[in-house]
Amino acid sequence: MTHYRTCNGCILEGKKCERREALRESIKGLGVTSIKFNCAARFPLYHTGQRVSFQWWALGEPDHYGECDSYELRFFGTVISETAGGNAYVVKVDAGESSETDEDPLRAENVFRNKDLIIKVKRRKMRPTNEPSVIACAVCAGIGPDSDRCFAGQEYMTPGPNALCAEATS
Repeated sequence: MTHYRTCNGCILEGKKCERREALRESIKGLGVTSIKFNCAARFPLYHTGQRVSFQWWALGEPDHYGECDSYELRFFGTVISETAGGNAYVVKVDAGESSETDEDPLRAENVFRNKDLIIKVKRRKMRPTNEPSVIACAVCAGIGPDSDRCFAGQEYMTPGPNALCAEATS
C-alpha cells in the first residue's frame, strides 16, 4: 500500500481523486511505499481567513506536591496559512476567554506564550465554525484592513486559499 504524502490535509483525502488514481495505476508493481508529487487539484481542508475552533490543553498551578491539573480548553481563531507538511495550520487566536463552562475560563493571553496570539494548531484538533470567513493576509498575518500588523498602504484580497497582500504579490 502506497502512502501519498501530498494528499495529507487535502480536502479530497480519503475520497475518490482522479489524480491519485492515475498515479496509483502508473506506479503499480514498482514497490513504491511513499510518494510525494505536485498536484494542481490539492485544496487544503481550511483556507486562509476561515474561522475555526480548536482544542488546547493548559496546565494549572502546581499544588504543594508539585502536581498540576490539566484543562482542556476550546479557543476560536482565524486560519492564516497551512504549514509545509499539511498537518498543521498557523492560526491567529481570538483574544479573550476560552469557551469552556465546567471550569473558570482562561484568557488566551494567559495561555499562549506568543503575545501576538499566532500559533500552530494540528489539523486533527481543529473544527470549522459556522462563522463567515474574514479577510486575512497570509504574508503578514494581518486580520482585516485595520490591522496594525499589516504594512501601511496594502490592499487586501478576498478570503481564499491564496489570500495575500496586494503589495506582496506585485
